[in-house]
Amino acid sequence: MKSNVKISSAIFLAMCMTLVLSLFSGCQKDNNDDDDGDAREGYLGMYQVEETFKNEGGSISYDSYIITIDASTNKKQEVLISNFMGLGDYLVVTATVKGNSLTIPKQTIDADISAEIKGSGTKKGNSLNLSFSVTLKDGRRATVTCEAEKM
Repeated sequence: MKSNVKISSAIFLAMCMTLVLSLFSGCQKDNNDDDDGDAREGYLGMYQVEETFKNEGGSISYDSYIITIDASTNKKQEVLISNFMGLGDYLVVTATVKGNSLTIPKQTIDADISAEIKGSGTKKGNSLNLSFSVTLKDGRRATVTCEAEKM
């Protein structure tokens, strides 16, 4: 009977240790972007932009200007892009960042032109590449690509 008690105690002890170990292994830190600090930090600042604007008729135009990217106070992953398309500092477009990707959700801009825009971008080092579509109020469309370098 004594040997059965020792075996039962050993099994009970092994089960307790397994339970404790499984509890601790479930308490690992998650790898969320939010835990790694503010993902927007690498995007913030001024950028020199080289833009290529191609309308649906095939004509291409080029422009150069400076944009400023600031952190939004509305959402943790949101940034504000001022002087979007070189249309003035008062024209601010919102975008969302996650890691090295930037998303410009569908939104309407009103400046010298009234248009709907939507696009995306990628960041590598100090370089930011953007690509977005522009649909003017009258239905005409264009595709814009930008290569931007942080100043």
